[in-house]
Amino acid sequence: RRSRRRGRSGRGDPRSHPAVVHARRLVADGYVGEVLSTTVVGSGGAWGATVGPRDHYVLDAANGATMLTIPFGHLLDGLASVLGEPGELRIRTASRRTWSADRETGQRVPMTAADQVVATGRLPGGAVAAVHYRGGMSRGTGFRWEINGTEGDLVLTAPVGHLQLGPVTVEGGRSPSAGLAPLPVPESLVRVPGLDARADAPAYAVAHAYRQFLDDLCGDVTSVVPDFAHGAARHRSIESGLAAS
Repeated sequence: RRSRRRGRSGRGDPRSHPAVVHARRLVADGYVGEVLSTTVVGSGGAWGATVGPRDHYVLDAANGATMLTIPFGHLLDGLASVLGEPGELRIRTASRRTWSADRETGQRVPMTAADQVVATGRLPGGAVAAVHYRGGMSRGTGFRWEINGTEGDLVLTAPVGHLQLGPVTVEGGRSPSAGLAPLPVPESLVRVPGLDARADAPAYAVAHAYRQFLDDLCGDVTSVVPDFAHGAARHRSIESGLAAS
């Protein structure tokens, strides 16, 4: 058995989230046919008009805990696990807000982290990808991920754009149906009993990451949970995407 030492942040892993695993299997099984494109719109939750009193640190780009590295980074990793690693990645950021108001005191807190992230790329096989993350919470869309193919479509939605935390709903449609219908996560993919995907959203996702971590440690062949090297490679891909823009 090969050694598997891993460091975990306790913040969840989109690759282990049952809804993401479900989407990955649907794509692999040909539910959408050949993938033509994918589009994601997400709200960062933080990096908006207001900030929690304990979250001031995320507004300072120097701390590295930004919308680019947290929700966008996790989304990019989850997307790659479902559709393959994006190539020709180009990322642009913008700082439209320069401060955020503390929710308790109203004090203005300087914000140097970008509150807009836009990325484009090309998936294996030629499909195109477009992602837009915006700071704060939109009155319209918290999170919406569409996967469009020659035979059908998948749509993953959530209240906020942190795919690694959920809760995530999966819907789909195929010819000849013109609409979307719920595609519930199979019970076989729910590995941690007793947690409700909506009532315990962060715990639900994190628990599945740790369950997969346990499976990796006890298994003899595969290693699914991302390790430090994987995380470093993900950050390098983001840095390369920024440099290419």
